[in-house]
Amino acid sequence: WHQNSSLKDLGCLDPPNVVIYLHGSRITAFGMEKWMKKLWSPPEDFVLILPSAPMRNYTLSKGRSRSVWHDRIALDPNHHHEDLNGIDEISEELAKLVGDIRRLDCCDNLSMGGFSMGAHQAMHAVYRNRISVNKCFNMSTYLIRTSSVFSAVEHRIQSGEILPPLHISHGTQDDITPLSWAEDAYKTFHNSGLECYLETWNHKHDMSKEQLDSLF
Repeated sequence: WHQNSSLKDLGCLDPPNVVIYLHGSRITAFGMEKWMKKLWSPPEDFVLILPSAPMRNYTLSKGRSRSVWHDRIALDPNHHHEDLNGIDEISEELAKLVGDIRRLDCCDNLSMGGFSMGAHQAMHAVYRNRISVNKCFNMSTYLIRTSSVFSAVEHRIQSGEILPPLHISHGTQDDITPLSWAEDAYKTFHNSGLECYLETWNHKHDMSKEQLDSLF
């Protein structure tokens, strides 16, 4: 388990699989690590990197300072606002992190994804901001129906690019980001020609050992 403050040990581990996992808006990287450790132990050939989002004023918390990847003004797929400036700032930092990992030449397979807002940020980073990874995954998240991620994916595929596959994992009882929102995103991606998978689990806005085993 690694925070993003240092990658000095990563080159010594020589792992085939490295995953960059972005936490949600209601938890920090340290909280996410504690939560995941209660549920799951990574395989021996696996390194999990948990970056921490910066503190910023978050509209959905009434403007209070929170560790979040970007701002949100609504939790609604029919809303038209995406904080592209905030998303792009974080994507630049994630691109540096990925570049540092690639330069270590220590892994055969690099994935990026996360939980809730972290997964949302990861999809923008990989598909719209063109960060090069082998796979993208999301847990319990959604995109607005007019998201620029959809148009970016469609344009890139029509241009002949081969994009990393997307693994969507969602709870059937999710009462914060309902399953139907994930199903809508899956259909849009699938119709664009993106290789994507939708897997469902019998829980709410949560995760389970079986879900993590399936993702990784």
